[in-house]
Amino acid sequence: MRGTCFACSPGSKPDGRSGLESTLSYRIPEAPRKRTLLHIPESHTLFTGPSSCMRRHSLAARQYGNIENISCLCITQADVISGNYEDLIVEAAGELLETLRRRPRIIFIDLFCIDDFLGTDDESLAGALAAAYPDTRFAVEHIHPVALNEKVSMGEVDHFNLYSFVDPVPPDEHDGGVNVLGAFVPFNPRSEFFRVLEQMEAGPVRYLHACSTFGEYQDMGKSSLALVARALGRTAAEDMRDRLGIPFMSFPACYDCDQVGADYKRMAQLLGKPEPDLSEWDRRARSAVKQTVEVLGDVPLAVDCEGSLVPHSLARALLDYGFNVRWLFRSKHLFDTDADDREVLAARYPDLSIARVDDARLHVDAMVGGRDIRRRKDVLAIGRSAACILGTPYYIDMWHDEGFTGYHGICELMRLMRGQRARMEGKEAAL
Repeated sequence: MRGTCFACSPGSKPDGRSGLESTLSYRIPEAPRKRTLLHIPESHTLFTGPSSCMRRHSLAARQYGNIENISCLCITQADVISGNYEDLIVEAAGELLETLRRRPRIIFIDLFCIDDFLGTDDESLAGALAAAYPDTRFAVEHIHPVALNEKVSMGEVDHFNLYSFVDPVPPDEHDGGVNVLGAFVPFNPRSEFFRVLEQMEAGPVRYLHACSTFGEYQDMGKSSLALVARALGRTAAEDMRDRLGIPFMSFPACYDCDQVGADYKRMAQLLGKPEPDLSEWDRRARSAVKQTVEVLGDVPLAVDCEGSLVPHSLARALLDYGFNVRWLFRSKHLFDTDADDREVLAARYPDLSIARVDDARLHVDAMVGGRDIRRRKDVLAIGRSAACILGTPYYIDMWHDEGFTGYHGICELMRLMRGQRARMEGKEAAL
């Protein structure tokens, strides 16, 4: 589980000692995971920019089975200098509409970083495209990692565009359905979430990645509630509320039994339904937590932001339950979904060590107070990155909370933690 060296300098210090201890850094190996590309059925994307930028996106589209849904318009230095940039895009869109086997209903124009310097007027370009091809809808997007610190992230803007073509329906056609925004995988089918909706006579549950036709995509306009499973879907949910009259609520992963119950009650309120009976699921989750606290005892725990997108919330819940959480690794660009829990941790648990993942990769020993934690095998990590950083073979291979929804998510996490504790004690066969 040790990180893999990716950069080290053979330079030496003035006193003759090697400089490795200050320049050696570690890369956390990526686990093979299935990746879901969100895509509107019957839409097409035209990537526009230098050929060097096209290579990465073309290879990714091939790798993830999306090659039929993209085209590339490579622009040259001469195109930029001539000022013919936007006219080329309009012409390329027309060529796509004439040559594609299935004429797309929507075309996304994705511009690369170079456009931040060229200053394309997005509204003017979209207007020119709509005027030239009135039977097709267009959206202009920007791929510019240099803008990571903007108030609205690139990911949020992409999600906004993905849902912006859902058309409104009359209020009497809303069918009690629930849209899940920001999710790349469906909620775990074993979660009580679906039975809670059945109690409330609500549903169906609609995900963008599950839409196979443009009609199914438009059915999202019939829903009566939107759940924001990840912060990426926040801006799209606000647009659904304002444009389609669909209320929304935040529904990220949650490991606090009280908060899970409060979320379901809020859901019932927004749907105009009676509060569901949650007593049995709540009892099971609390029982699982109690059992796991007894089994783990004082085993040190670490939490990371790749295992959970709400690491502060997860760490706070575990500490409140009585677990010995010692380390938390957060991302530099983490959304503030659980900002309130971050403040609670600082006030209530000042001994908790918190470090950014990128810092921890470079300065492991400094981050853990000078202790060579990498030689210890008594740490249980929740998230693969924390395991790599701390050098422990005992970890929960969570990824962005996927599969951990509601009370079932709490029970499943507790089960996996008990399993790792059994591994520590050499009792796997007893599970």
